[in-house]
Amino acid sequence: MIVTKPADFRMNQKEFFQKAYEGEPVIISRPRNENVVIISVDEFNRMQFAKRMNAYCEGLTDLKQKATEMEENDNLSEKDLMKFYKSFLQFMKQNKDRLFSPLTEEEMLEELEEARKDAEAGKLYSPDQIREEMRALFGV
Repeated sequence: MIVTKPADFRMNQKEFFQKAYEGEPVIISRPRNENVVIISVDEFNRMQFAKRMNAYCEGLTDLKQKATEMEENDNLSEKDLMKFYKSFLQFMKQNKDRLFSPLTEEEMLEELEEARKDAEAGKLYSPDQIREEMRALFGV
Protein backbone atom coordinates (compact mmCIF):
# COMPACT_ATOMS: atom_id res chain seq x y z
CA MET A 1 0.00 0.00 0.00
CA ILE A 2 1.32 3.40 -0.99
CA VAL A 3 0.36 6.63 0.77
CA THR A 4 1.02 9.93 -0.96
CA LYS A 5 0.06 13.59 -0.86
CA PRO A 6 -2.03 15.21 -3.62
CA ALA A 7 0.91 17.24 -4.95
CA ASP A 8 3.11 14.13 -5.24
CA PHE A 9 0.27 12.26 -6.87
CA ARG A 10 -0.23 14.97 -9.50
CA MET A 11 3.47 14.96 -10.35
CA ASN A 12 3.67 11.14 -10.61
CA GLN A 13 0.19 10.08 -11.75
CA LYS A 14 1.41 7.61 -14.33
CA GLU A 15 3.58 5.78 -11.79
CA PHE A 16 0.79 5.65 -9.19
CA PHE A 17 -1.75 4.45 -11.75
CA GLN A 18 0.62 1.67 -12.78
CA LYS A 19 1.11 0.63 -9.13
CA ALA A 20 -2.67 0.51 -8.63
CA TYR A 21 -3.09 -1.48 -11.84
CA GLU A 22 -0.47 -3.96 -10.60
CA GLY A 23 -2.55 -4.54 -7.46
CA GLU A 24 -1.06 -2.11 -4.96
CA PRO A 25 -3.63 0.33 -3.53
CA VAL A 26 -2.63 4.00 -3.61
CA ILE A 27 -3.98 6.20 -0.82
CA ILE A 28 -4.00 9.93 -1.41
CA SER A 29 -4.07 11.68 1.97
CA ARG A 30 -6.07 14.87 2.00
CA PRO A 31 -6.83 17.51 4.63
CA ARG A 32 -9.47 16.69 7.27
CA ASN A 33 -8.85 12.99 6.66
CA GLU A 34 -10.87 13.08 3.39
CA ASN A 35 -8.56 10.47 1.89
CA VAL A 36 -9.18 8.57 -1.35
CA VAL A 37 -7.93 5.23 -2.60
CA ILE A 38 -7.03 4.23 -6.14
CA ILE A 39 -7.33 0.54 -6.94
CA SER A 40 -7.39 -1.49 -10.15
CA VAL A 41 -10.66 -2.39 -11.84
CA ASP A 42 -9.93 -6.07 -11.11
CA GLU A 43 -9.60 -5.33 -7.39
CA PHE A 44 -12.77 -3.25 -7.47
CA ASN A 45 -14.65 -6.08 -9.21
CA ARG A 46 -13.39 -8.58 -6.61
CA MET A 47 -14.61 -6.31 -3.82
CA GLN A 48 -18.01 -5.86 -5.47
CA PHE A 49 -18.30 -9.62 -6.00
CA ALA A 50 -17.45 -10.29 -2.34
CA LYS A 51 -20.03 -7.72 -1.28
CA ARG A 52 -22.74 -9.28 -3.48
CA MET A 53 -21.91 -12.79 -2.32
CA ASN A 54 -21.98 -11.73 1.32
CA ALA A 55 -25.43 -10.19 0.93
CA TYR A 56 -26.62 -13.26 -0.98
CA CYS A 57 -25.30 -15.66 1.67
CA GLU A 58 -26.81 -13.64 4.52
CA GLY A 59 -30.21 -13.71 2.81
CA LEU A 60 -29.90 -17.41 2.12
CA THR A 61 -28.93 -18.11 5.74
CA ASP A 62 -31.93 -16.15 7.03
CA LEU A 63 -34.23 -18.03 4.68
CA LYS A 64 -32.72 -21.36 5.68
CA GLN A 65 -33.18 -20.52 9.37
CA LYS A 66 -36.85 -19.66 8.81
CA ALA A 67 -37.36 -22.92 6.91
CA THR A 68 -35.75 -24.89 9.76
CA GLU A 69 -37.97 -23.17 12.32
CA MET A 70 -41.00 -24.04 10.23
CA GLU A 71 -39.93 -27.69 9.97
CA GLU A 72 -39.60 -27.92 13.74
CA ASN A 73 -43.01 -26.37 14.36
CA ASP A 74 -45.86 -28.87 14.09
CA ASN A 75 -48.65 -26.32 14.41
CA LEU A 76 -48.02 -24.00 11.49
CA SER A 77 -50.70 -21.48 10.79
CA GLU A 78 -51.53 -20.13 7.38
CA LYS A 79 -50.16 -16.79 8.59
CA ASP A 80 -46.76 -18.42 9.32
CA LEU A 81 -46.68 -19.99 5.88
CA MET A 82 -47.52 -16.65 4.25
CA LYS A 83 -44.72 -14.93 6.22
CA PHE A 84 -42.22 -17.50 4.96
CA TYR A 85 -43.54 -17.25 1.41
CA LYS A 86 -43.23 -13.44 1.50
CA SER A 87 -39.68 -13.74 2.84
CA PHE A 88 -38.85 -16.16 0.05
CA LEU A 89 -40.32 -13.86 -2.62
CA GLN A 90 -38.44 -10.88 -1.20
CA PHE A 91 -35.19 -12.87 -1.28
CA MET A 92 -35.86 -13.88 -4.90
CA LYS A 93 -36.57 -10.27 -5.94
CA GLN A 94 -33.45 -8.94 -4.21
CA ASN A 95 -31.26 -11.60 -5.79
CA LYS A 96 -32.88 -12.07 -9.18
CA ASP A 97 -29.78 -10.88 -11.05
CA ARG A 98 -27.33 -13.03 -9.13
CA LEU A 99 -29.43 -15.90 -7.80
CA PHE A 100 -28.29 -18.40 -10.37
CA SER A 101 -25.21 -16.54 -11.55
CA PRO A 102 -23.43 -14.81 -8.67
CA LEU A 103 -20.33 -14.45 -10.87
CA THR A 104 -19.42 -11.52 -13.05
CA GLU A 105 -19.01 -12.26 -16.74
CA GLU A 106 -15.21 -12.25 -16.39
CA GLU A 107 -15.33 -14.66 -13.44
CA MET A 108 -17.73 -16.93 -15.30
CA LEU A 109 -15.36 -17.07 -18.28
CA GLU A 110 -12.47 -17.92 -15.94
CA GLU A 111 -14.52 -20.73 -14.36
CA LEU A 112 -15.45 -22.07 -17.79
CA GLU A 113 -11.81 -22.01 -18.86
CA GLU A 114 -10.83 -23.96 -15.71
CA ALA A 115 -13.60 -26.48 -16.37
CA ARG A 116 -12.41 -26.88 -19.97
CA LYS A 117 -8.84 -27.51 -18.79
CA ASP A 118 -10.10 -30.06 -16.22
CA ALA A 119 -12.10 -31.84 -18.91
CA GLU A 120 -9.10 -31.95 -21.24
CA ALA A 121 -6.99 -33.38 -18.41
CA GLY A 122 -9.62 -36.07 -17.80
CA LYS A 123 -10.85 -34.59 -14.52
CA LEU A 124 -14.58 -35.05 -15.01
CA TYR A 125 -17.08 -34.98 -12.17
CA SER A 126 -20.25 -37.01 -11.82
CA PRO A 127 -23.53 -35.27 -10.90
CA ASP A 128 -23.26 -36.85 -7.42
CA GLN A 129 -19.77 -35.39 -6.94
CA ILE A 130 -21.01 -31.97 -8.03
CA ARG A 131 -23.96 -32.16 -5.60
CA GLU A 132 -21.63 -33.11 -2.74
CA GLU A 133 -19.33 -30.20 -3.55
CA MET A 134 -22.29 -27.81 -3.66
CA ARG A 135 -23.48 -29.08 -0.28
CA ALA A 136 -20.02 -28.63 1.19
CA LEU A 137 -19.56 -25.15 -0.24
CA PHE A 138 -23.03 -23.68 0.08
CA GLY A 139 -24.93 -25.96 2.45
CA VAL A 140 -27.43 -26.68 -0.32
